[in-house]
Amino acid sequence: MIFSALNAFFLFSCVASALSANTPVYVNVRVEGDTSTLYDGNVLTKGHVVHPISGDNHHCDGTNNRAHPIPVPVATAALDDAAMTGNFTWNGPTQSFARTWTPSLDDYFMTQIASVPASPTSLQNWFLYLNYHPAQVGGCQLKVNEGDKVLWAFGPSAPIALHLDGPKEVVVKSWNMFHVTDGLNGHPIAGASVEGNRTDGNGDVWLKFSDIGMKSIKAENYGSIRSNALQVNVISELSMSDPEDQTALQ
Repeated sequence: MIFSALNAFFLFSCVASALSANTPVYVNVRVEGDTSTLYDGNVLTKGHVVHPISGDNHHCDGTNNRAHPIPVPVATAALDDAAMTGNFTWNGPTQSFARTWTPSLDDYFMTQIASVPASPTSLQNWFLYLNYHPAQVGGCQLKVNEGDKVLWAFGPSAPIALHLDGPKEVVVKSWNMFHVTDGLNGHPIAGASVEGNRTDGNGDVWLKFSDIGMKSIKAENYGSIRSNALQVNVISELSMSDPEDQTALQ
């Protein structure tokens, strides 16, 4: 009886684990096209049947190519959810050089996102990154977790993805330092452009804003993927939240 009870408990635990593995998670999905950011937002996602514009619908839940034994949230499913919320399409049907679905890999070959098609003749393709790490498997096999950063980027190879960091709140017309790095390893990036100013050898750039309000800034550098958008709240001196600071200004 004890043995049977233990078996039943083990079976229940396995079933419960399987049911919870594909629990929806929030991830950030960013799509960087050839000339601009096509999408950047948080989506709630889990593994599911995805819907490319070609109509070549397939399961996309981590069990693809036996990558995971049970369904889990994955990168291409997150893109599919982003496409629905952002009103764009992916995997365009006009590409004749490759099937959208690759049976041998049990996964998709990304041929188009929004209005930007891949072009093998010019070696321009879509690349997938997870938390700045280049993906080593297809997007229907790449598991994502709560808070992950999913990046689809267009380019001639799999270049480094820039990361921009700095203060989230600054005083108008004051100088503040921002920092640009390789998102994968944190190495500083010299010569990157942020608001028309170039970073120095330490990856630093000093900026000031002439008017108040929310600013969205990015870093760009030739041969690299443009950075995340950094939201900066530019305030007047009298808008500082610390009452002691306001008193000091009077």
